[in-house]
This record gives sequence, structure tokens and C-alpha cells, in this order.
Amino acid sequence: MRVPLSPGPESPSWPRPAAVLTAALLCLTACSATPDTADTPADPEPSLDSAQAEAALETYRSAQALYIDVVQGERDLDEALPELEELSSGQALEAFVSDARAFEEAGVTFEGTPTSAPEVTGIDTEADPAVATITDCWDDTAWQPVNEDGQPLEFDGEQLPRRVINARAEQHDEQGWVLTQMSPEEGRTC
Repeated sequence: MRVPLSPGPESPSWPRPAAVLTAALLCLTACSATPDTADTPADPEPSLDSAQAEAALETYRSAQALYIDVVQGERDLDEALPELEELSSGQALEAFVSDARAFEEAGVTFEGTPTSAPEVTGIDTEADPAVATITDCWDDTAWQPVNEDGQPLEFDGEQLPRRVINARAEQHDEQGWVLTQMSPEEGRTC
């Protein structure tokens, strides 16, 4: 059985790979070269607020870790949902929940450990609410989907094992940072 990237119209019960969250929970490092700054004037762009950037990253990492626990069968989605709702909302929460439910309904869990290298690539603390843009390099090379009998399943052949995931987090007064959007860049590897 192959695990497709997203359900097709003929097979609505097929699960999407977890990386879609991470839709999925969600690859945060952009895979582009860093320009040579030797000839660049000092401080041409404002620097990121490192405390706020780290807080946004912690929310991303926590949501991702919770999602991984759920799709690996270590935690029940219904039990983890209140915590997931504290860490995410909107499209990001919907992606986490729909992916986890699709895997659960298909009897698919995951073994091994995916890797991730998230970084905040932009932050606007003047916006209302404040917004952070996160880019992740999600690598599920060592993360194997298995069926209910523990037999390995193949990923859809079109899915790249290393892909870029873009996320958006908003700072809410009572909750702190909350993930609101997560989306893979189709066809972009890192």
C-alpha cells in the first residue's frame, strides 16, 4: 500500500503524509544560499526580535512534537486535542487534526524519527496581532509509515522526503504564540 501526499477523489480515506502539517506538523529552514555581506552596508534590515522569534519557534516545535506523538500512536488525538488547540488554530489546527484522523482511520502509524530545522524568517511585532513567519526543512527519510500489522508502507512516489514547510504564527494575548497556517511548498526540497 502506498501512502499518498493527499487524498485523491477516488480514495478519500487515504492519509496524507504527516509532513503536510507539519501540513502533518508540521520544514522550517529555507534552503537558499546566504548572500555575501562583505560589501553590504551595516544593518540594512532590522533584526528579528530574538525573544519573540524563540517563543514562536517553541510553539511550532511543541505543536509538531505533539502531532508526531499522535501519528506514532503514542498519544490519542482526542486526549491531545485540548493541548493542540492551545498551540494552533484555523488552518494549522485543521491540518493537524485531519491528517491525524486520516492516518488513524487508515490504520497507519509511523515509526522512526522525522527531522526538522525550523527558523523564524520574519516577524512583525507591530502588527495586531504580532505575526511570525516560520520556514522549516522537514525530513521524513527516517520516518516509516506502517500498517496495523506493523508492515512498512511506501510513500507516494511523487512526495519528496525533504521538503519546505511554511508556517505562520500569531501572538495572542492570553495564549502567547499560536500557529494559524501551515503549508508545504509542493516540489521544493531543502
